[in-house]
Amino acid sequence: MFFRYILCSLMVVMLCVLPVNAQVMQIHIGEEISSFEVTNIDSITFTPVEEEPPLIRVIPDSLNFGQVVIERQRELMLNISNVGVGLLIIENVDLEEGVFSVEFENPIEIPAGEAHQMAVRFLPTGVLEYESDLLIVSNDMDNEEFLVALFGRGYVPEGQNHYIYEITDTNMSIIVEDATIDQESLVENDEVGVFTQDGLCAGAGLVPAGFPDNAMGVAAWGAEQNMDNGFQADEALSFRLWDVDAQQEVIAEIEVINGQPAYAANGFLVISLSAERE
Repeated sequence: MFFRYILCSLMVVMLCVLPVNAQVMQIHIGEEISSFEVTNIDSITFTPVEEEPPLIRVIPDSLNFGQVVIERQRELMLNISNVGVGLLIIENVDLEEGVFSVEFENPIEIPAGEAHQMAVRFLPTGVLEYESDLLIVSNDMDNEEFLVALFGRGYVPEGQNHYIYEITDTNMSIIVEDATIDQESLVENDEVGVFTQDGLCAGAGLVPAGFPDNAMGVAAWGAEQNMDNGFQADEALSFRLWDVDAQQEVIAEIEVINGQPAYAANGFLVISLSAERE
């Protein structure tokens, strides 16, 4: 349609050339008339202006998930923006199947000056260092394929055999003065785990030698911002006991000695725990 318009305009140019002795040419485009001198001009070449392209920008250009407890998932975001003029189309996202994942089903259209948030997830399955590349394919002709490097490490908290949890940036201190199963005290290398209301283990401790004469400490870890990897403020605490010899887990009842059995960052709680096998 655009070239038909140009063709019509050139026809107008031809029709509007003044008589042979004239030195001025007029071009009619819509209601506008432009005039210019044509002295010694033998021909006119028209070069159409190309459409302004889209330009992709991806921030950051690499994602480091850090240490994540095995079989737990951490999510980080990529910001994909269009700093060009034309419509940016994310045509494909290529990522080798494994511990890193991203959701992509249909092409994503990003108008000029706008951005799209893309979630990338890491779920380690072993105590390993992981690396991969996320390939973003778009219609940016100068950068059709954009690589984002992915890094992460799976780990198990030191000294923990049964209860696995993630260490975050805030916690609550808990002192367990006594813990029993069927009225018998836990012994060295048994474990005490503290759980969220959704059943997520968010802290644990090994029973020390000499317990209960030597009390044990457990840290309950709070969730990081916009993540579900620990306790929320004022969330009730629940406890489970692990009998290492019997390889059995039992839900415990709480007796509060000091404090409140609800999560508070930098809070303090002293308790006694008891459980009965079914």
